[in-house]
Parts: sequence; C-alpha cells; structure tokens
Amino acid sequence: MQFEVSGDKEGKASKFRGQADRLVMKRVHDDQPPATFELNGLTFGGNLAATAHDAIYVGNVDLALAEAKVTLGPKQQVLLIKGLEQNALQTLDGTDTVGGRAAYKVGDISWDGRAVGKAQMAVSVTSVNAPALQALSKWYQSHLPEFEAASAAGQPVPQIQMDDAEKARFQGDLQKLLAAKPKLAVENLSFKTANGESRFNLSMDLAAPASFDLPPDQLSKQIITEVKGKLSLSKPMIGDLATLQALLDGQTDAQAIAMQSSQAGEMVGMMALQSGMATVQGDDVVSSLHYADGMVDFNGRKMTVEEFAMFMAAHLAALSPQG
Repeated sequence: MQFEVSGDKEGKASKFRGQADRLVMKRVHDDQPPATFELNGLTFGGNLAATAHDAIYVGNVDLALAEAKVTLGPKQQVLLIKGLEQNALQTLDGTDTVGGRAAYKVGDISWDGRAVGKAQMAVSVTSVNAPALQALSKWYQSHLPEFEAASAAGQPVPQIQMDDAEKARFQGDLQKLLAAKPKLAVENLSFKTANGESRFNLSMDLAAPASFDLPPDQLSKQIITEVKGKLSLSKPMIGDLATLQALLDGQTDAQAIAMQSSQAGEMVGMMALQSGMATVQGDDVVSSLHYADGMVDFNGRKMTVEEFAMFMAAHLAALSPQG
C-alpha cells in the first residue's frame, strides 16, 4: 500500500491519498472449507479542514475499490463485487450548522458466475447545530461504557440516570439541535437487475418541542414535523431474483423457471394490493407515505397517527407466523 498525508502544523487542514493494488487473505481451518478474500484496485483520498467547533471537520473523503472477490463454501463458490464507491462530503453552512452527505455505489454483483445486479444509496443530514452536536457527542462519550456494557450483555439501551443539572444541560443541547430544524434523508436506495429496478427514499424533518415534559405521543408529534417515504418494487426485478434462486438451487427446466419467476412478481403485487399496503402502477408495486400536522397519507388513504399505528399493527400481525 502507498499512503501519503500532508497538512499544516496546527493540524487544522490535511490532505491524504493512497492506493493498494492487491490484498489477499486466506483462511485455513481443519474443520471448515478454505476461504479466500481478495481486494483489487483500492484507491482513497480526502481533504479535511477544521472548523471553529472542536472535532468537527469539513471536506470530503472518497474511496473506490475496483473489485472484491470472496471464495468460500464446500463448492468454493465465488461472490464477485465490482466498482465499489464511497463518497462522503461534510460542509459548514453558515456559522453554526453543518451538513453531510454520503453516497455509495456497487457497480456489479455476481454469485457463482451468475449476475445478481447493481446497487446504490445516498444518505444525508442537513441543518445540524454544531455546538449542540459537539456537546451531545461529549455526553455520549461520557456514558459510552454503560452503552457498551449493555450491548455486550445483549440488553437494550440503558436508561441513563442523570441529576437535575445534567438533565437540564442535556435537554438544553437537544433543544438547540432540534431548533435548527435538522433533516435526515435516504435520498436514493436502489437495486437494479437485468430487467428492473427497485427504489426507496425517505426524508424526515425535525423541530424543537415546546417542552420535553410532554406526554410521549405529543412530544413525538412536535419533534417529527414531516415524513415522506416511497418504496417502488419492480416486478421484473423480483422475477430476475427468483430466476437466480432457481438456478442456484439446481433447477434446469427453463420453461418452469420462467413461469415461476413471472409468478413471483405478480404474486407480490397481488398480495400488496389486496392488503392495502401498496398499489400497482404498471410493472411496479408502489407504497407511499406522507406525514404532516398529525395526519398520515398512506397510499392515498388519510388517517390519524393512531389509526395508522393500528392499521400497521393489524397487517403485521396477519403476516406473522401465528397470524
């Protein structure tokens, strides 16, 4: 690997870049088949600059990998991934607010010599109050041993005991963070096969509540001001994945595989339509949600948050093994 770093003596600005042509790791175990992990064509680089807020930097960090190859299992099957990319950018908007965006791409995925598809995703956060973020990060670090202990024991996130002064500081910093009206988004999560592409996006707008002492339902309504989401499942894409599964299972009857794959997409569309969880638009099974002002619009059906919760609980219960 070649790795080069440069920066100023105060540590307020730095640039780095590097590359590695090839990395191979082999696992050998007496009781298990051998496995090989191979990375080819790694490049990375970045340009970071300090801000007036301690430990908060702005700039970009980029990484690309030409190929990742994993060989494993009794049959030494190969998972091959080509064209991986990660591009992250963090910016300072104004004096005290930061934002960031990270984009991920996978150019091509194949398993056991058969094409699977390609994928991409982008996530972003905007209008985050930097001083509040810094203070909350320090609070989290101070209680990190408690979180780690609960995680190691397989327990849920613990309730942190705070005295009145710590609680006031915590709520004050959280109030500042939410007062900037941050927005979180999954801008584009998609998976594409030879004949179709499925997509998902989600955005959530936050705001500061009048008080943190409100009942939980009122508090959540004041903090979460708007949610938009849309899921679009491609029936041809579902068919492509069903074909791949049949081939990997050893099926050889082309006509039977084609019929099974076609039925897979149509079955998903029919089930979604009958349940009310989605609509069918051409070759896509589409589910959309919009929440604002205490009301939910789910696939064109308007209801209160409580009605939506009961609607989803009923459908999830019907999908459970007991249901």
